[in-house]
Amino acid sequence: MAAKGAAPAAAAAEGAPKKSKKKLLIIIGLVLALAGGGGGYYYMAQKKAKEAAEEDGHPAGKEHAKKPIFVPMDAFTVNLADTNAEKMAQISVTLQISDPKVAEEIKAYMPAIRHNLLKLISSKESKELLSSEGKDRLAEEIAIATALPLGWTPQEEDTEAKPKKAKAGEGDAETKGESDKDSKARPKKSKRKEPPPNPIEQVHFSQFIVQ
Repeated sequence: MAAKGAAPAAAAAEGAPKKSKKKLLIIIGLVLALAGGGGGYYYMAQKKAKEAAEEDGHPAGKEHAKKPIFVPMDAFTVNLADTNAEKMAQISVTLQISDPKVAEEIKAYMPAIRHNLLKLISSKESKELLSSEGKDRLAEEIAIATALPLGWTPQEEDTEAKPKKAKAGEGDAETKGESDKDSKARPKKSKRKEPPPNPIEQVHFSQFIVQ
């Protein structure tokens, strides 16, 4: 009797490890499937984000704009152009640019730049510099005066004289016909090429004293 009872017990003991191994394999398979699905979802999400960024014109993973570069300058202390009283200005500026090469050029041409800015500031009267509009105008002029030694030139206005319109009754039909032919035969002028933007993007005042 004892031998007959021992046989089923041994068979059950042998079946138990097989079932546990089978369950373990099923669990491992589920974990791998979930991991694969999560990886696939992450890949698809990254791909969609990259495509959306490229559609907006910004490459994915890169900065949308370059960080600005600031070039501080030594303070300017000058006598102003006031005639009724002796006025003085002490002004410090910091130039904002985006190209590191421009920063090197500014250092190379610093004597010429300071010369231009000293002349510019000393030509102002105190009343011009005390208003907010006057400070904004000075900042624009400093940007131009700084960029000139670097080889940049502002856009020139069209100074060519425009032909005057003939008054009613002036000239005969023959003269008019000849002028029409001349205007048709004359080649059209090509559009003037736009100059590059000013390398000095902004001028920031770090000190502004008028006394």
